[in-house]
Amino acid sequence: MSLRDKSRSSSTSLMWAAVLLAAAPLSSQIAEESRVDAAVAAALEQQWLMGGSIAQLTPEGASVHGFGRLSRSDSRTPDGDTLFEIGSISKVFTGLLLADAVLRGELSLDTTVAELLPEGVELDVVGRPITLLDLSTHTSGLPRMPSNIAPEDPARPFEGYDATLMLEFLDAVEPERAPEVAYEYSNLAVGLLGWLVAQNAESDYETLLKERVLTPLGMHDTALSLGPRLAAQFAPPHDTDGESSASWGLGVLKGAGGIRSSARDMLRFARFAAGELEPEGSETLTGALALSMIPRRAVTGDERMRMGLGWHINIDRGVWWHNGQTGGYHAMLEVLPEEGVAVLGLSNTANGVIDQVVEGLVGEWLDGDALNISLPEFLHVKPEGLQRLVGRYGNPLLGVLVVTRKADRLYAQLSNQPAFRIWPESERRFTYRVVDAQLEFDAGDDTAPRGVVLFQNGGEMPFERMSDDDG
Repeated sequence: MSLRDKSRSSSTSLMWAAVLLAAAPLSSQIAEESRVDAAVAAALEQQWLMGGSIAQLTPEGASVHGFGRLSRSDSRTPDGDTLFEIGSISKVFTGLLLADAVLRGELSLDTTVAELLPEGVELDVVGRPITLLDLSTHTSGLPRMPSNIAPEDPARPFEGYDATLMLEFLDAVEPERAPEVAYEYSNLAVGLLGWLVAQNAESDYETLLKERVLTPLGMHDTALSLGPRLAAQFAPPHDTDGESSASWGLGVLKGAGGIRSSARDMLRFARFAAGELEPEGSETLTGALALSMIPRRAVTGDERMRMGLGWHINIDRGVWWHNGQTGGYHAMLEVLPEEGVAVLGLSNTANGVIDQVVEGLVGEWLDGDALNISLPEFLHVKPEGLQRLVGRYGNPLLGVLVVTRKADRLYAQLSNQPAFRIWPESERRFTYRVVDAQLEFDAGDDTAPRGVVLFQNGGEMPFERMSDDDG
């Protein structure tokens, strides 16, 4: 499960006096659509990306540009109204809801989780009680994910994960460390935060988000559950390999990654974060934004990074950012509020290539660097070359590895796992995209392989080719 962030040491920033902005040359214009198309051309050709949208904001104006296609069977290009899952960028919205509740006098950043949990649920304490600030800054000591997620459909891992299950886990979990000791990215913590803030307001997360954030910002195409109109705008999801995938609901953890939005709506949010848009009908939201963007906690292992409420902050570059990934989508947002600049990337493919596009466009603005995407190069192997690798390979400990072919694609399926596409580095060596692993077949130029070796985590695991009579 991804629900990404992985605490890149990328970029992010706002109007906070303590932040040192990089003294770098500033580009004067939005990257031309042709340059964006050229940058993503190889990713589209090599099927790293199916399609997506890029939104840019500079002092000279704003633009939204779609690229690629919605799916293999639908050649329409995504546009500014196409919806995508934004994954963990949702955590920025959850941090904003917390800040808004603080300014309304409903909560404080020092409110403890224990004060808000239902009667009968006791969260173990290490050192001191966990606060809402700890949850939002990934310094709570809670694990990345609850261990009692057991979906019937692995493609929808959070389906059916409700408040009862979350509270059961919290009642039993023993945090590994005291709060504020270390940064440890936690979907559980922020999902819990969203639920607590909504419960305290006698609401649910989606309703509260709509009332306090989305409606004041005019983000009418942003939601968690989709009615017929928005469902018709929702891009089909694709996994890391570009195969059809499933959209995710986040269950009770929706505050950690359950939001769906469009480039046009997210551009409104980016304008708000950059100080270019005033909310309507809210007396607290602008102040809540400023409160959420204050650098508060360090990110372990990276001196440049700080945490706001949901935001990651690169204090060297002056960039506030978050990315996100679900089972079929990836998204990235970077904001430079002091410059009035923001770049957003949305993709309906679950890999981080779109991050490179966003970072490249921000790099053009800050440093004058040329927009470029670096991709691994894969060899084209003729179907007959793939066909001779097809077969069943056995390992006494790991089980059976089944290799199959569909047209010009090769797939490998280990016992009790899904089949994943493998990509040719040579005619004998193939790599996975979903994990850092490789397969090398023991074969001559024209002969069927005698076996295959799986390389993963520094180990080498040999499989012998099985005959048709082997069980």
